[in-house]
Amino acid sequence: MNKSLPGLIFLPVLLLTGLATAQAQHSLIGITRFASTLQHSRHAPCGVLPTCVAAGLPPTTSFIAGGTAFDGTENLIWVTTGQQLAAYDFGAGCAVVCPPIPCPKSAATANASGLDVVESLGELWVVDDAGALTRCTLGCPPAINGICNIALLPGDIPTGVTVDDGRGVVFYSTVSPIGSRIYVAQMSTPCTPFFSTMLLDCALGAVPASGIAVDWGNSTIYWTDGPSTYSFSYTYNSAGPSIAFSAQTCCPFVVSPNQPYNDLAMLPRRPVPAGNPCANGSCPPCLSWHSLRNAPILGNTVELGLDDAPEASFSWCLLDIGVCTTGAPAIPPMCGPLLTGGTFALGFNITSGVTGCNGSTTFTVSLPLIPAFAGLPLASQCVTFCPGGVGTALSNCQSWMLLGS
Repeated sequence: MNKSLPGLIFLPVLLLTGLATAQAQHSLIGITRFASTLQHSRHAPCGVLPTCVAAGLPPTTSFIAGGTAFDGTENLIWVTTGQQLAAYDFGAGCAVVCPPIPCPKSAATANASGLDVVESLGELWVVDDAGALTRCTLGCPPAINGICNIALLPGDIPTGVTVDDGRGVVFYSTVSPIGSRIYVAQMSTPCTPFFSTMLLDCALGAVPASGIAVDWGNSTIYWTDGPSTYSFSYTYNSAGPSIAFSAQTCCPFVVSPNQPYNDLAMLPRRPVPAGNPCANGSCPPCLSWHSLRNAPILGNTVELGLDDAPEASFSWCLLDIGVCTTGAPAIPPMCGPLLTGGTFALGFNITSGVTGCNGSTTFTVSLPLIPAFAGLPLASQCVTFCPGGVGTALSNCQSWMLLGS
């Protein structure tokens, strides 16, 4: 029997019934230096993916200025060229969501040099070449929550920031006349690093780091010197605190030196749809499309959407561990097969509207900030019962994964 549980308590109950698996690799995205292009690549197997232009932003010619962050709360890419900040929908060809505005930083004369979105706090973090960290709200424009000066070695200038929300760890990349370093701090004291070490390429040469990103679901750091990307895993001990790094892998010149990365961000893998919507009885033949409105990043509140559905009808969202199934029979009164096990049901929600196929609703689930759950596969599908007689509508199914990114 399906159980109807509020989103706040649904996930911890569900997670007790299964174990997380290794998380699939995400891709990398970052603003380029000379054309304000959102470059897209994958570290393994060192491949370039489709790109788009961050419209409205001027070119960035400085090695230090410029930053990129993925916002899992809204599925947006935040970009700065040092002085200007904007947000784009990468999935919609870099459609402008927040037009260019002044980038918050420690001083008007400073250049923003790195960005990250901390979903668990609902904040945008900005580092600048004055050596400061500025914490902001996620808004257009962002409002400054606080500023602190990072305790760096003399001559080191921040070029990137990235946060492991699950373990409470902050990473900075820096550059200086003698090379680059990675600094590590705790989120509770983000401007007081407890560890630093040199960043070297795979030939043990000193190269200038222009940005950094973390896939904390896989405990993996990525950094770039512009045309090349580098990666290594880490083991963090909060009791020390202490951190240890594994051997590094390298993708030399994965992007063109004429359009090098100025920063990096992780772009999570997208959900995979399966099955076809259907309707019977008193339900009109609507599209009934189910999708995730934002990213299922641990610490975030994931939004499970239903659109173009029968209006003023009763809807539930079925969830289960695993991926969408195929070949299941349709069991009356359903118009088609349930492609999830349907262990749990969120709802009921009443779709918007009065009559027709413009109904929509959103089911929410608060995701716990527990790194061990990164990589857990889930499947979701919406079922709707229509008034005015006996009728059902089913959406497509979506296979998705809990992320630490």
